[in-house]
Amino acid sequence: MVVKFPSNYVRGRAKEYQTIYTLKKQGALWAQRSYGSHGIFDVFALFPDKSVYIQVKSGKKKAVISEEELKTLKDFAHKIKASNIHIEIWLYHGRRKAKVKRLK
Repeated sequence: MVVKFPSNYVRGRAKEYQTIYTLKKQGALWAQRSYGSHGIFDVFALFPDKSVYIQVKSGKKKAVISEEELKTLKDFAHKIKASNIHIEIWLYHGRRKAKVKRLK
């Protein structure tokens, strides 16, 4: 019998759903994945007083975001003038809770 392990895509998708679940527990009115995400954000959420754009990263031992990706996110965050729009990176290390880094 051949045992198949989940692909990186499947593991990443699971963390995106975990992020959505957490956001809804925090009071999000709406939260959704960006299906087939080739953009800079994986998850979007709307709260009564703000909107949140999230890049989700996960890894078995350590979640890593590349310098190029980080620069793209910081540049985007710098262009946003509205105070109620948040840009975040959620880093999942193994099975632990996400560490949230807010860029704006």
